[in-house]
Amino acid sequence: MKYKFLNNDFVYMEIKEGVIYAKFKQEQINRELAQKIIDLRLSFVDGQTLPALIDGSTVKHLTKEAREVLSTERASQNISALAVIVRNPVTRAIANFFLKFQQPPYPFRLFTDLEKAKQWLRKYQPEEYNL
Repeated sequence: MKYKFLNNDFVYMEIKEGVIYAKFKQEQINRELAQKIIDLRLSFVDGQTLPALIDGSTVKHLTKEAREVLSTERASQNISALAVIVRNPVTRAIANFFLKFQQPPYPFRLFTDLEKAKQWLRKYQPEEYNL
């Protein structure tokens, strides 16, 4: 899949070298916003299963309803692995809370270093990128 990107008021998303990169732009994620992000990602990948790298460093609050939406089977579709960049204690707490109550059906790791996250995701890229 060639490079593509999407940029709006609540998320920046791109596919580059077989990885979905996303950065949330909102401090609070509620049910409606979580659903919009999932819908956008599913449309964006157009049926292809890819690893994803999420930078949620701007997120300060994830509502209970948003956590429920992000825990659904639909939210896991088309993700082969997920790396989340945590650069502050709030983001780390949100990610750890999510993992404590919801084990995703794909490999999931938290990182503070972007390059280490990219390196880990390489083993989950589509074959055409594993050179």
